[in-house]
Amino acid sequence: MLIEGTILGLILGKIRGGKFSNLGDMQINGWTILILALLLQLTPIISEDFPFFAKYQPHIYATSIILTMVCICMNLRKKGMGAFLVGILLNLIVIAFNGFQMPISFSALKLAGLDSMVNAIQSGDMMHFRSLEGAAQGIKMLAKFIPIPKPYPLPKVISIGDIFITLGLILFITGEMKKSKFYVRHRMIKHGYKGRI
Repeated sequence: MLIEGTILGLILGKIRGGKFSNLGDMQINGWTILILALLLQLTPIISEDFPFFAKYQPHIYATSIILTMVCICMNLRKKGMGAFLVGILLNLIVIAFNGFQMPISFSALKLAGLDSMVNAIQSGDMMHFRSLEGAAQGIKMLAKFIPIPKPYPLPKVISIGDIFITLGLILFITGEMKKSKFYVRHRMIKHGYKGRI
């Protein structure tokens, strides 16, 4: 949902009088932590060549979520970060109770036309997912069970946490786009002043 959230945020930000140029001036605390988290999300691509990543893929997935939460906590004053944190926390809770794997409904995947993903999970190629049917009881509502099927161009199955994350991203982008030039310049001047000290 990150692609959709970004696009919707840009559209709504522009409709509400925001400026795309403000995005180039935004300040994100701990952005290196966020980049590391994103890189860890990409490790399944190289897991076949590096057995270590394949063996500990669920733990690496959980670590990437925790690092993302750390970065969000460092930027909680920004609009939308509260919703973003709630979404990440909900996803982290459900994977923590399921062997560091995200439970996902196979029936929802098939409804969304993602049969290949079902096969990949069953064969072990997508190790950070597991079947919802075998997930821990009591928190299945936090798993991925909401299908978004075709004709939607990006069919998928999402969780309640994913909805909060998307909402947070939309609010964050619109908030950054609507910041006044005075606020952006003030932040840049303040940052530069501290840097010289």
